[in-house]
Parts: sequence; C-alpha cells; structure tokens
Amino acid sequence: MFPGTVLHSTRLVLRAFDTSDIPDTHASCSDSLAQRWHPLPQPAGNRRYEP
Repeated sequence: MFPGTVLHSTRLVLRAFDTSDIPDTHASCSDSLAQRWHPLPQPAGNRRYEP
C-alpha cells in the first residue's frame, strides 16, 4: 500500500514486506506454537499462494 513508508520507534521498525523476509516468515509459520494460535496452511511450504 505504502511501499516507501517506513515507521520507526525506539524498539520497532515497520516497513513493507520484502522477499528477504520469506525465510523468517516460513520459519515462524512452521513453529508449532504459532500454529496453535494462528490457523495456517499445513504444512507451511515455500509455495506461492494466489488469491
């Protein structure tokens, strides 16, 4: 929505999602505790989801 907008605070940086975020996102979505609280596809693979 606002790709050039980055919000900063002392503890947080909010920016647009980038392809470099894919490995960390995959790891967090594959975590059993995250899956307990968030309904995620099983298994959370590296495939692309199309709407």
